[in-house]
Amino acid sequence: MSWGIKITILYVAFIGMILFMVIRTMTEKVDLVTEDYYQKELQFEQQITQDNAAKNLGANPSITIQGDQIKIAFPDTIAHQSVNGTINFYRPSDSSKDVLLPLKPNANGQQEIELSQFIKGLYQVKINWTAATQEYYYETYLTIP
Repeated sequence: MSWGIKITILYVAFIGMILFMVIRTMTEKVDLVTEDYYQKELQFEQQITQDNAAKNLGANPSITIQGDQIKIAFPDTIAHQSVNGTINFYRPSDSSKDVLLPLKPNANGQQEIELSQFIKGLYQVKINWTAATQEYYYETYLTIP
């Protein structure tokens, strides 16, 4: 085989690899963190204030997995107050797997969520709540086994 044929094969293989990479990148799904990120950026200062209020409670809400449930327990300082808000389980790898739930703790300041609503993997848990006219925000990561 002559060197001209070898160079031609090399060029054809290189072009084939480039075409494969272009097609692969064009068909890859890309999720934004959020669709309305400009509006979320404007609300970020308010979120910082809410996060600082949550830090001043002395303890963060605890999120644990027990059996087939996720248990969220609020600190004793607000556990017996009227608490309402939302829990956002954000899936960084696939936004279609996000779960948004209303916050409805029981009289002990705990809420149980069925694990069957989730798929295995990493979730970013964002809790927004209001207790006694004070707004709070807490964020952490949770891995579903």
